[in-house]
Amino acid sequence: MKRVTTLLVLGLLAALLPGTAHADHEYGQAVVQSVQVDKPTYAGPCHGRENDLKVTVQLTYTGPGWAYVSYTLSGISDEYVHHVHQQEQNGPGTYEFRIPLTESGTRQLKVVGLVWNGGEPVETGTPVQVTIDRTCQDAKATVEPVGDYTGLCGSEATTPIKGVITSPIAQTVRYQWYYAITYGGSPVPGHEIQTLVFDSPGAREVTGFLPRTSSGWPRRYYINIIEPSPNPSQAVITQTTCATPPVDIAGASQLNYDGPCGPDFSTPTRAMITSGKGETRYQWVDENATPLPGAGVQTVNISEQGGTRYVDGPRLPRQRPGSGKVGIVFPDLRTDVIGLASWSTTCRPLATPNLTQVEFTGEEESCELRRPATFTLKGSITALGPGPIRYAYARKSAQTNNAWVRDPWTSLTLTSAGTVDVPKQWTVPFSRQGEQGYWRLEIDEPYTGVSGQARYWFFCSN
Repeated sequence: MKRVTTLLVLGLLAALLPGTAHADHEYGQAVVQSVQVDKPTYAGPCHGRENDLKVTVQLTYTGPGWAYVSYTLSGISDEYVHHVHQQEQNGPGTYEFRIPLTESGTRQLKVVGLVWNGGEPVETGTPVQVTIDRTCQDAKATVEPVGDYTGLCGSEATTPIKGVITSPIAQTVRYQWYYAITYGGSPVPGHEIQTLVFDSPGAREVTGFLPRTSSGWPRRYYINIIEPSPNPSQAVITQTTCATPPVDIAGASQLNYDGPCGPDFSTPTRAMITSGKGETRYQWVDENATPLPGAGVQTVNISEQGGTRYVDGPRLPRQRPGSGKVGIVFPDLRTDVIGLASWSTTCRPLATPNLTQVEFTGEEESCELRRPATFTLKGSITALGPGPIRYAYARKSAQTNNAWVRDPWTSLTLTSAGTVDVPKQWTVPFSRQGEQGYWRLEIDEPYTGVSGQARYWFFCSN
């Protein structure tokens, strides 16, 4: 009997085979009676498990030991490839296995029986040889190498890719572009199943595109032939590194404000974004990357690679003086704040009250005739823009216990910026004691404001 070396680890065999090894090293017989091959002469698709070479072995076994079969296939395996046979008892047995064989050619399949009894496997009986002749008619695909990509990304940003599909016969081939990160694969977005009709043997160039949507792990791209038999091509590997889209906020927004302030005042923001083709998601934030109030994630659609679009942002409140910064982030790129720009608010009152003087009218006549005295208060309001204004005069004297006493409020509406006069006539009952004090003009809409004071006095002599 002939001893043969094996690629099978004996420890693995011992784990797979039940029972313990016999103490002796006597060998039984595992004799191959016949070898049957399904379609030993074959022309057609070879890829796919359904097209594997199917082998059925009839084996007769007499103990001791455990029997299994081994085969070599010329041109593929130089040493025996062992298959454990689960037969432990004496008698005939049948063993079936498949051999993937995807290349055309004529080969010799040699099958032999072996026995293992705790030592080295021993070949027993005479090897049985069968001639295999296969003509593989599978379509094959190759893909050209593609470099890594660094640039602007978008939902439709892509780079081209090329491949070649070869058919050894006239047939219809269906294929689709696939990608995978590690294992498995799925169709590349935007690629449907394509059909090629070969009227004769030949090669055809096919094209596709690689999405450059976001940065990430390197991806494997390949052509997956679906019909006449599954046969994926070798994959090409490429990595996408997305560049941060340029943003210009300062050039597109009036960020520094000088004017009226209040709860109803705000100014718009705008930015110019240059990005990859397709949709790019962005969000307005402050200098700490905190979203501005009411600023959710938005989408801008760029019609061409490296195109530019203006996007409107949230309105900046102008309620009080202050300053800060505003910027944009791109959530899909996980970037820091981009296009950071400073803003400032300088508040100016919308309306300013002015009181120039208190003019006396007919004082002497009032004293002689013992009639009330009349005075004219000359006031005005300067406004920076149109809108409603509410105002009133206020007086302080000994007669008011030196506290400001305000007249009822009066309303008016300005149609434009400018100054409007708001005079007041004041009548004082006759009094030989006289009076002295101050007047001022106040406003409380749209903002609170107080003018300077104008002094007055009057008295009647004896």
